[in-house]
This record gives sequence, C-alpha cells and structure tokens, in this order.
Amino acid sequence: MPPDSAVLDLVSARADYAVAIVVQGVPHPSEGASAVLFFQYAKAIADAGYRVMTIVLAPQGAETTRQLSRYEDAINHASHVVRQIPIRGAVVRPSRFGLQVDGAAIAGVGRVWDDVAPDAIVAFDVGPARCAAGVSGGKRIAWLGDLGFESNWYHYLYGFKEDWMLLRRLPYALAQTAAWKRFYRTALSGFDRLIVASKSSERPLGRLGLAAHFAPYPWPEAKGRIAGPRRGPKEKPRFLFYGHLSGLGSRSALHFLCDRLYPELVAAWGEDGFEIVIGGREPPPAFFAAKIDRLPALSCVGFIEDLDAMMTTVHAVIAPLDVPVGNRSRLLTAMAKGALIVAHENAALGNPMLVAGQTALLARDAAGFARHMRLAAQDPDACAAIIDRAEKAYLEHYAPAAAARALVQAIDEELKIALTPKTATAKTVQGKTE
Repeated sequence: MPPDSAVLDLVSARADYAVAIVVQGVPHPSEGASAVLFFQYAKAIADAGYRVMTIVLAPQGAETTRQLSRYEDAINHASHVVRQIPIRGAVVRPSRFGLQVDGAAIAGVGRVWDDVAPDAIVAFDVGPARCAAGVSGGKRIAWLGDLGFESNWYHYLYGFKEDWMLLRRLPYALAQTAAWKRFYRTALSGFDRLIVASKSSERPLGRLGLAAHFAPYPWPEAKGRIAGPRRGPKEKPRFLFYGHLSGLGSRSALHFLCDRLYPELVAAWGEDGFEIVIGGREPPPAFFAAKIDRLPALSCVGFIEDLDAMMTTVHAVIAPLDVPVGNRSRLLTAMAKGALIVAHENAALGNPMLVAGQTALLARDAAGFARHMRLAAQDPDACAAIIDRAEKAYLEHYAPAAAARALVQAIDEELKIALTPKTATAKTVQGKTE
C-alpha cells in the first residue's frame, strides 16, 4: 500500500531540519547490545526524513574506521553524515577523586555543533549528554540506559557479598555514588526531554530533580519465533539462563541462583533431577566459577551459537536476577522468540510489559521461583497463552518498527513539526566521515 499524502508531507517537512546524534562507540545493526539499539534509533531518524549527522566518540584506529564505514553503508542515506571525535577511553569514568570527564570530547562536540547548527541533538546516554550540555540553541533529547549511580552501588553490594573485606571500601563506594548523582544532575539539567530505557529509572532521576519518562527501546530479532518441537512434560526438567555473565544483571542472577534457588530445586527434584544450562559470551565471574563444581545440575556452555535451537531443548528461560534496576535485553529476546520466561518480579520494575501470569511467570522469592519452574516443566501447555501474550507485547512495544518510531515522534514534538515545511534555516550538511 503506498504511503498517504500526509505521511509524504511529514517526511518532506522533516527534510528542512538537521538532527545531530551523539554516541559513544560506533552503532552496529547486529553486534553488541547498546550499539544495536543505537543503530535502530539512528536508522529510524534518517528514514523519517531528517538530515542526520552522527557524532561518534570513539578511539582512533583502523578498526574504528572500518566500523564507521559499515555504519554509513548500513544507514544508506545521502543526507546522513558521520563525524568522529577521538577519545582514549570512556567519556566519563571513575577516578580516585570522583569522576574524570574527557574535556576533548566535550570541546569536539561543541565545535561540530557550531559548524552544523542542528535543530536538535539526541545524546545516547549520560556521557554523550554531558558533551552536549554546553551547546546553545536547538532542542536537546537524552536517552539513558542503566544509571551509573545505581550500577556503581549495586556492584559494590554484590562485591561485598563475595568478599566481606570490601567493607573497607564502603566510603569510596558511597563517594562514587554521590559523584555519579551530581554528574547526572549537571549533565542533564538543561535537556528538553529525558527518555529512560528502564521504567525503574524514572523515580531516582526524579529525586535528582530530573523529569524522565520510560520508553521501550528497539530490540531486533531477525529470526522471530522459534520453531520445532519443544521439550515435553515427560522429559527431564531443563532450563536456560543466558546473558553477558559479567554485567550487573548476570551477577545478581547467579547469586540468587546459587544461594537461594538451587536448594529449593534440589528439594523438589533431587540433585540429578533437573538441569540448568548457563550460556554467555564472557567467562562467569570468579565467585560463581568457584561454586559450580559443587552444583552439579548447572552446566556452563559458553557462547550459544544457535540460541533458537537451544530454546527448543528447555522448558523455560529463567532470569533469577533480583537487582531492582535495569531492563534486560535477554528477556526481550526470549519474548520475541516465544520462549516461556520465569523471572524474579524485580525484572518487571524495569520492563512493565512483564506482567505476572500474563506475559511471564514472576516470583518474589526462591520458593515461588521454584514453583513456577515446576509448572513450566510439568504443564507446558498451560503456559502457551503466556508465551503468545509475551510475543505480542514484544511486537507492539519493543520491535524496532514500534520502539524506534517513538523517538522520532519525540523529535517531532520538540521541533513542533507540522505538515507544512518551515523555511530552511539549518545548514546543509555535506561530506563524508572525517
């Protein structure tokens, strides 16, 4: 069906506006977590008709040059331009005395802004947002992932569980958390709109005087729903946990699994009566590696090349993470692929599309988690409707076509885009990657 005239007029109206995207690292259509969703957002903004410049904060080198070239080719718009600002590490990173910010990155973004004078700037996360905080003119939108002050604090708490000697670092952890909060307040106070990837981030930012609103982020799943026979009720209970393994979500989940959930499962099935497959690109954390020999029902398989095939061999994907922050992309993948999710109810704090008994089986403690796992293994047919609703929720909220469109609409609203093009005032951006 051809687009109607109103849509064509809207695309034409956007062509008079320039949007600068500021991002740390090079977006990629298929590799990396944040890199993938940043690509989806950038592609949607360009496809919508805006003239786009992506300002990439990344190290100098041949690999970055190759990544930038692939990124431009994948966006594939004549009006899309890439500018690189070299950095040595992260734009903002912890230091002995608080946080260290890359001044060269801030100055570089300012120079590009002065050259291009875009109508709007979209900063992907707080480091790039700090680089755009000092520019004048234009609308500013920031998209925020996991909040640094929350990640800093919870990593310390889980580290303390692993080594009580870390109690001596409590003053440093508190000081770092306070420094992150000050940084967020300073970096974001002048922005017109703050979008958070986790629903749980709204309240802590509000306590800092920053009004933020949750929006599902675009998470692609090219293969779609898994096909083929699923594990049946007469087969040995088998479950899958997968993730990065070194991040905060995995760290919390492995603690909950080993310390609280595993004894409940042994009581229900015996040590030889069930299996949990653990997959991830990174090696498991040291505390878990030291325990796994004493937990024979757990098996680490490393990176899972064919996730679809693996999901057909298990009764459910489990997410026993009890950290009350973040919106985990592994659960979006499971929703998209039609795998049953058994998760800690804290997972729904970041992703409100996880609803107990509707799109997932959610538990508040280990005993409830074990009950849900028994249901998944003994009566998978009873969970079929939950799987269907979860897939529908993914398609309506997190599939790229739906989620990326929300950011485009946010830009439209900030710029007050109408169906009649404005008089072009923004400079035409020309050239290629610099």
